[in-house]
Amino acid sequence: MSETHPNRTSPVKTKLGLTRRRILESWPMLVWIAAALIAMWSYSRGRVFSRMNGAVDVYQENISSSEEGRVLKILVKRGASVEANTIVAQMDTSVYERELTGILRGAAANRYEEISRLERQQLDLEAELRKLEVSDAGDKARVTELINARNRLPKAGPSNDSAIKLLGPNSLVLNQKMDELNADIAEIQGTQAAVVQTMGEVRNSLAKVTAKTKKLRENAEATIKADYKSLSPEILAGLREDEQKDVNELLSLIERCSLRTTRGGSVDRMEKEEGEYAAKGESVLRVVAAPDQIIAFLPQDQIGKLNVGDTVWITPGMDRATIFETTITAISPRMNNLADSTSPLPNRRLYGRDVVCAFPKAGMGLLVPGETVTVHIQRPGDIPLMNRIFHNDDPQ
Repeated sequence: MSETHPNRTSPVKTKLGLTRRRILESWPMLVWIAAALIAMWSYSRGRVFSRMNGAVDVYQENISSSEEGRVLKILVKRGASVEANTIVAQMDTSVYERELTGILRGAAANRYEEISRLERQQLDLEAELRKLEVSDAGDKARVTELINARNRLPKAGPSNDSAIKLLGPNSLVLNQKMDELNADIAEIQGTQAAVVQTMGEVRNSLAKVTAKTKKLRENAEATIKADYKSLSPEILAGLREDEQKDVNELLSLIERCSLRTTRGGSVDRMEKEEGEYAAKGESVLRVVAAPDQIIAFLPQDQIGKLNVGDTVWITPGMDRATIFETTITAISPRMNNLADSTSPLPNRRLYGRDVVCAFPKAGMGLLVPGETVTVHIQRPGDIPLMNRIFHNDDPQ
């Protein structure tokens, strides 16, 4: 009978062959040992930081008046989209407008008082000018008379020498008379020159006063008819410094009664109705601005694993299949804390820092203010091999 059998192993003749045979016989045990080592290594790494909780930043703007008053008109409806610097409501300005009108009327009255003073000055200048004109006319007539008298005296010359000699001693009187006439003419002409110069100065002063009176009258007439809507820069420039200060203060108050947005967005809530009273600083309506950033919470033990400029991925809380790529724009230098909902102990807090991510342009209209999101530090779906094999259910 043959000693060979199909299931009988062949005898091992060498030590190496014997070692290989023993390894082959014990391979199931080695596989389990290797799997246990891999599992211990995987779980010894602790938590694997791969994502953060976050939310789309909500910027709510309460549109309120800086002064108390009645809401005159609301210019938008709830849900409407408004741009930045849009007037959305109007407060009642009648009190300020009446006060402004009173100041303008007072300014016009002051202008008319000044006009009366200038008109009296104008009358004095006109009287002085008439007096000077009369004096000048008299001087001209006197000079003409003296010149004619001088011309009637005999003059020295070839034709009159014999006549002057016949006068004898009377020739001295004739010369003295001539000198007196010349002196009188020179004196009157000097006075006349001064009168003419004074007349020119008076005419210039009269022209300035007349022009100033006319300008003040036009300004006063425009000022007394003016109100908030028709107040021009020319009227404002014609006011005194203290009047301009009061008017500018009232104009500023009236301007602040036009309630404007700063960033724009959607009208979220109406806090007041038309005709209602609003106290100083009390909200009239609320505007939620368009989102421009996402805020996430970075645990303190993960500080250093993210930096400004790193790429992250955003998935909405209700739609894990939608992915938006963006970058980190800022990491808060100040510590923050949140309630730890995963701890069984009460009043437990998580400490960390706020991470600011740029709002993805592709998410406009899909991510709404206040929506919860998940911020991934690696693209969702790129799961490491070890995490696929040994799933880790620890909270991230």
